Amino acid sequence: MTVRLCAGQDIVCGGNGTLSGFSIRNGSRADIGNLKKLWKSCFDDGDSYIDGFFHTFFNEEDILLTEEEGMLAGASFFLPGKLYLENGWQDIRYVYALATFEQFRGRGVAGSLLRYAFRHYEAPLIAEPAEEGLVAGFYEPLGFCSSFYLSHTSMRMKPQTEISAAVAQFCRNDGNSGGAAVQTEKHTESVLYAAEITDAAQIRIPEAESGSSGNEAAETAYDKKRPAERNPDTNKDSAMDSEKVKDPGRAAGNKAESDVEPWCERRGGSDETHMYDRPDDQKGYETLYVCGERWSLQPAEATVYDRVRKQCFRGPGYVSWPAGHAAFAIHEHRQSRGEAYFIRRPGREDLLLYYIEGQRIVVTETTLEPEDVAAFFQIRLPRFSGQLEIHGRCVPDRQGQPETDKPHTAVRLTGMLYGLPAVNGYLNLTLD
Repeated sequence: MTVRLCAGQDIVCGGNGTLSGFSIRNGSRADIGNLKKLWKSCFDDGDSYIDGFFHTFFNEEDILLTEEEGMLAGASFFLPGKLYLENGWQDIRYVYALATFEQFRGRGVAGSLLRYAFRHYEAPLIAEPAEEGLVAGFYEPLGFCSSFYLSHTSMRMKPQTEISAAVAQFCRNDGNSGGAAVQTEKHTESVLYAAEITDAAQIRIPEAESGSSGNEAAETAYDKKRPAERNPDTNKDSAMDSEKVKDPGRAAGNKAESDVEPWCERRGGSDETHMYDRPDDQKGYETLYVCGERWSLQPAEATVYDRVRKQCFRGPGYVSWPAGHAAFAIHEHRQSRGEAYFIRRPGREDLLLYYIEGQRIVVTETTLEPEDVAAFFQIRLPRFSGQLEIHGRCVPDRQGQPETDKPHTAVRLTGMLYGLPAVNGYLNLTLD
């Protein structure tokens, strides 16, 4: 999710106005054909993404293009947004799909567009460098300052292919179905555990109180400590490689172990779990237990996502987008086998936005802690084997610099600001 600066574009632009021989104007619908040709000449996006972007975002006021003798030389979108500062909201423009045709590169076209845009919109600009070399090689000479950072946490996940035999045997002998599916009028509660269990001796399920079910007793007895507290090795690189975490399947009543059905829905008889399979009741909540805590979740619509996002992240330097922007980002994640979840937990609301690319699960944005995200996917995608990457907010240190104390986590520059002093802000939910 980066600013689109085509490789090989001009690095230095001179002058404060438009370049000699070039003119700059707003785009029009008559330009869409040529703009798509420019896009395809610089970026690797497919037609479906390009068409969807133009359908959603094309607004003549939000695009500037440069021409030489009537021929398109370069263009960029400048999408509206708002930056939260201590004294209130500031309108900004987000630089997206900045591109120049190859024959016009090296002549200052891109830099001229950015400078013109700042004066034209009378608003600060935010850009995301596509590669590290563009920070000092292109943006800083133009006056952009580093202002937005994200933490990147990466861990390895192994498939969890079966429920612990000891746990299954214990549940059969005890008569309790600690992982039973509980039917209610509104939905099915799949009581799933992401605990690290090695044998039956680690489970303590007391007898049910009068009038309560064995499943309720299991819920009460489950160790609710976070993974870091349960496992002293959580901070090691092999935390997600532990063979102790078994497949959280669904034990229905007293069925034999061979009859236990997988909790996740499967499509076309395949063993592959598809996370874009949603409950039939789009408005209903799906309930599962993660680290012993009850989560109620449902696919998030843009308005709900935006509300919770502001509640959790708003502070000096927070960038907010229009509802249409958020809706497009959510749609694109769903097209990439991902989802945007609204999650209700005891005393709080959370978000989880992710997509799947090959053997990677990429969490673009979440309000959850990394260990909770990992536990969630151990349950949600028990057969997944690959890398889990989580992007999160960086908390400033006492000097106002970004830092993170989470294991397996690095801090990366994601955005630069032009027209305002540097801020240590939060920029996310941008576009691919």
